[in-house]
Amino acid sequence: MKQVLIAAAVAMTFAPAWAADQTYNVDVVVVGAGAGGTVAAVSAVEGGLKTLMLEKNAFAGGAGNFMEGSFAAESFMQKEKGVKLTKIQAFNEMAAYHHWRINAPLVKAFVDLSGDTIQWVYDHGVHWKEVKTAWRDKADLTWHIYPSAGSLPKAMVETFKAKGGTLLLSTPAEKLIYKDGKVEGVVAKNAKGDTITVNAKNVILATGGYNFNVDMVKKLTGIDMIPVGAPGRTGDGIKMAMDVGAIGDNMGPMMINGAFMPAEGEAIREFSTEGKGYPNPCGNFIQRHQAATQLDALLKANEAKGNVFIGNTIEEVAKKAGMDPATLKASADMMTKFAKQGRDDQFGKDKYYLRAVSEGPFYVVRGKLNTLTSLNGVKVNADLQVLDKNDHVIQGLYAIGHDAGGVYGDSYDLKVGEGTASAFAINSGRMAVRKILADK
Repeated sequence: MKQVLIAAAVAMTFAPAWAADQTYNVDVVVVGAGAGGTVAAVSAVEGGLKTLMLEKNAFAGGAGNFMEGSFAAESFMQKEKGVKLTKIQAFNEMAAYHHWRINAPLVKAFVDLSGDTIQWVYDHGVHWKEVKTAWRDKADLTWHIYPSAGSLPKAMVETFKAKGGTLLLSTPAEKLIYKDGKVEGVVAKNAKGDTITVNAKNVILATGGYNFNVDMVKKLTGIDMIPVGAPGRTGDGIKMAMDVGAIGDNMGPMMINGAFMPAEGEAIREFSTEGKGYPNPCGNFIQRHQAATQLDALLKANEAKGNVFIGNTIEEVAKKAGMDPATLKASADMMTKFAKQGRDDQFGKDKYYLRAVSEGPFYVVRGKLNTLTSLNGVKVNADLQVLDKNDHVIQGLYAIGHDAGGVYGDSYDLKVGEGTASAFAINSGRMAVRKILADK
């Protein structure tokens, strides 16, 4: 009897660890709770699909927490403003910008749905602030501004939960369940180390690309860049898809945010932190006429770190930075001349941006490229179904947003379609679920 009690006690000691592993059986599992993932999840539950959403971070929203605005053509807001840009015109402008190095059917389908999605988002409680453009010389208003940062994923998560969806935070997916040529779910781990098995008829990868995978970025671009924005976007979805036969589609282009001083306290402020910096809706720039109250202190502090060089003359600062004084002086003199005459004789720069470089002190700041996101992922068709090297559909697997490839040529099309990254994320989420429902 004593041995039986001891055995029972041992079993009770280890039972909680065994019981912690969980299994879910659903119609759809969405991997990633960013902008695209949350829109896909809401679309799925509203379509009557039992849906579970996994999120690597301890909070939902991902890069969707940084979105200022999204692109669309022929939205109700544009029609109210008298914008004449048509969907076919917008598509052709994008295609031409990317030299047709895109998945044209995919981009066309995205643009065609974009106006409807503006209404869909509005109907789900995210009431757009305005439609505008960030460019002084652009006539068409295509940038639909969110009421506040993070408003879209917040509203989507609330709707998803209210309609019976299950969201698991701090639960990164680790691998796809792949049987007989078909994806049938995903295996994840929660913060406690428990194994979460999700058996699903359809898997939607929405992990946000690979911006924070520094080694992957350097391998694909040849450049050592600093990632900014929402953490966790390390190529998880792309790698899992490739493990079951997916291939990349023009991977390598990045949304480059400019060169910034590679030191703590620069203009960028990370989401959900209270570090130094100048917060803006997107968290990226100190804007013209905005007071840079921390700049002097940051420059002095980083002079000691070798990130900044300061001199009373151009020649002095050039020597400190290891540059040729005569060359830098000639460049500064030429810029000053152009500014005074209001005309750039070398490159024809808009006189609005001409500035004299003639009064000290002078600063040379060491810059390093910052990136907001990667731009292309695995190859998909116009329905966001993932394809293998033979262009065959990998059954049960979809990739949306920055996990999907074929949307960009070699750079972000900011001036052609402001907000295409966030717009493609939310539209592709709807597009993937439409295909799932159509095949149901």
